[in-house]
Order: sequence, then C-alpha cells, then structure tokens
Amino acid sequence: MTESPKPAVLPVTIWATTGWLVGAAAAALVHGHLEGSKAAGIIGDFLHDIPAGEQDTDLRIRWPVADDVPVRVRLTARYVPEQGGFRYELTAETDRPRDWAWPSPLALFGPPYLLRDIRDQSTVARFTQPNPLPRTFGMRDWLRETSASPSSTCVLVHDGEGATFSDARLLEGLPPGLTGRVLEYRVFGAQRQSVNRLLQSTGVKLPAGGALVLPSRPPGSASNAETLADALRATREAEDRERTAAEELRDTRARFAALATTVRSRALAAALHTVGRRLQAAERDAEAGEEPLDAQTVEIVHLRSRLAAPRPASARALTTVVPNNWEELAHQTRSECVHLVLADITETTRPLRGHPLEQVWIRRTWQTLGTLNSYAAAKTAHGPRLLPHLAAYLRWPDAATLFPATRHAPRESARLMASPRLHEARCFPVPRTIHPSGRIFMGEHVRIGSGRPPAPRLHLYDDTGGRTGQIHIGYIGTHLPSLRTN
Repeated sequence: MTESPKPAVLPVTIWATTGWLVGAAAAALVHGHLEGSKAAGIIGDFLHDIPAGEQDTDLRIRWPVADDVPVRVRLTARYVPEQGGFRYELTAETDRPRDWAWPSPLALFGPPYLLRDIRDQSTVARFTQPNPLPRTFGMRDWLRETSASPSSTCVLVHDGEGATFSDARLLEGLPPGLTGRVLEYRVFGAQRQSVNRLLQSTGVKLPAGGALVLPSRPPGSASNAETLADALRATREAEDRERTAAEELRDTRARFAALATTVRSRALAAALHTVGRRLQAAERDAEAGEEPLDAQTVEIVHLRSRLAAPRPASARALTTVVPNNWEELAHQTRSECVHLVLADITETTRPLRGHPLEQVWIRRTWQTLGTLNSYAAAKTAHGPRLLPHLAAYLRWPDAATLFPATRHAPRESARLMASPRLHEARCFPVPRTIHPSGRIFMGEHVRIGSGRPPAPRLHLYDDTGGRTGQIHIGYIGTHLPSLRTN
C-alpha cells in the first residue's frame, strides 16, 4: 500500500528535534543520566535497545511531565565515525497540546555540559548559543534547509550600527520547552542585505538592528491553504484505498463462504485454501489501511484550526488525554461529553479486552465520541439546516474534530432490517421520552475496527433534533450479527 505523505507541520501534541550529540561517550552519558533520573523519580521506567552495534542506542521513556500528563519520549542515536559524534532523532508525544512551560525533553538525556553540544543536523549550529551565519556562497542552501525543517525555528538577529541588544541573548528569555527547538543566528553588518535579497520572495525582511523569525517554509513552497488542499487530497486517496480494501475483503469473504458450502473435491479444496489465504491478506490490508487515514484526518483538523477563526467553547475538541482502558473511557465520556448519553459498556467491551489492537480501538472510540459531542454542540449552535445529520458534520469545513467519513454508516441495509432477529439485536435502551417502550433501533453506527472479528462497532441514536437534544450511544463492542452470520 502507498505510504501517506508526512505532514509539513508537526501536530501540536508532538515535540520533535534532531541533531548531534558530540563525543564518542555521549550515548553512555545519556544512559547514566537516565538511570539517575529514574532513581530520583523524575521519570518512569525506560526501555533501552541496542539496534546496531554497541555504540548505537534506542531509548523509550514514560515521563509524567506535569499534572500527571504522560509523555512518551523516544531518542534514537546512531554513531557517525566521520563526525565523531551521535546523530539523534528525538520525539516526545502526549495526548494533549504541548505546554511550552514544560521542561524540554532534551533535559532528560544529559547534564548541561552535554546539552551544550547539541547541534542542528543540517546547519551544524548549536541550540544553546548564538550561531554565525554561513558564508555568502552557502547562504542560499542554508536558508532552504533551515526554513524547511518542521522541528526547529530559526531567529535572525542583526548586529550592526544602532543595534540595541547586541549583547543580549534571545535564547535566555525563552520558555524551557523551546530548548532544542530554537536556533539563534547573528547577522553582522552587510550580511543583512544578502539575507534580505534571499528573503525577498517571502515578503519579510530583517530590519537593521532588529530580529526576524524565519518563515517556516522555503520560498515558493505551498501556503497553509494549499497544504490543507494537499492533505484533503491525500485523505481522499487514503479513503479510496481503505474503501477498496474493504470491498475486496467483502468479495473475498463471500467467495470463501460460497466455496466452503460447496467443496466436494480436491480441486475445490485447493481453491478454498487459496481464497482463505487471500482473505487473510485482505484482512491485513484493511487493518493496515486505517492508521494512515487516522493520521491524515488528525492533520486536516489541525490545518483547518490554523486557518479558522477561534471557535466558541462548545465547538472545541476535547483536550483530555486518550483513556487507558474502557472504564476510563466511560468515565471521561460521562463527565466531559455533555451532549452524549453512554450506555453501560462493561459487558459489551469484555471480548475486546486484551486484544493486540485494544489500545487502537480505545483511541478510535474516544475520537469518535469526541466527534459526536462536537457535532451535537455545533448543531445546537448553528441549527439543523446547516447540520441536519452526522454525515453533514463530517463534510463541514469547520468541524472541530473528525473521524474518517468512510467509517460512518448512517443506516443498515433493507435486507438486514427485514430480519426480526437482526433488527432486534440492534435495539438498545433509551429514555421513554424518546420511545414508549424504552428501546429503539440503532442502525446508525461507526466502524471502530475492520478485518477479522471482533471488528468492533459503535451504535448510536441521534436525538439532537428531538426531545433530549443528545446522542445516545447504545452499544460499543464486537460486530453485531449480520446477514453473513444469520
């Protein structure tokens, strides 16, 4: 399957940087520093792998950074003999937007004298002190590489006649979370004219005796709106791939079922075996196609939020971290999603527990619940003419949060609804103000997982236009009985 393009802008939940740890003993110093931090209770446990050679290192850390917010940190360092140091890649991911007042993840990996030697990998510049600008003949390549980096921000400071802060260091006034993300460059005298000629097409320039934050994209590259358009195209392609995989999975399952009921000979048995292998491959493709689509959907919401005006509080996405288990998911839903009514899911989620994909399903379920809550809030604010149903919200450009539209099924098929047994299996409790019997058919559902069973689903009843004004979640659990199992 085709790999989805990486986002041009890092999500607000990810802190990342890359560079160099100078010195052959740097990896050993990092490991020793982590042992001390663990003993002091600064970090939780950490995993240390040695993927290729005794000098390389791969570290994974759980870090309770603030207010019990868990941060997942990974540092991969590869020793480069010709440079006499380690090239590292560091990512720190949390489930809510990063607060720049938090300490820099780099502080986990070494004392100040080691951090002082961390350098940006493309410009060989240090993050902890001002850097000189490259010579004129290398300035164009430097600008292109620096402004294209998604993980670092470069600030130019002009030292010239009339400068008022020649001796001041910008880095000293930054919040701690920007250590390792901001590079300061000093531009001396006439270098300013050369820099401004290169920046001419961007519409910005470095003032005499002033400072400038370099554009975060190279001159001539796509604007944020164009990046959003590219992300939307990539999402449509990912949806097409997921749809194709799902269709192939359905066709292969149908052929497998037909062969299984008519097998009479060795030839048919061999054909059944072949189709069975294709079924397993189709199930793997269906599962593999979902993660890139999840990532692309999150990126679209992020890009839209940068273009849109500030939203009212009722329309904003939930900021709480993803629950660790189904009990936490139920508790957080009932305490935060004021527009949702969640049934007891203790028993229905039991078959999902312990599955290798359980955490993926919990994340997708939480994303789905957040989307449903945002949809109901937006419908209350804007009315049913703009947002008559969930499908309209999933296409709405101002949606605060989303799940892929290909996972939403507004209704069940007519053939399924004609079966009393299958119809009854999709009836769940609701207040009697909605239905006198206290139960109602919930054909609308969201696919949480695909591929082989349990393939979980979330079934709902949309009463946002009714008496309660809420969405009732009647079921979260394994795929309910269908025509194939009837």
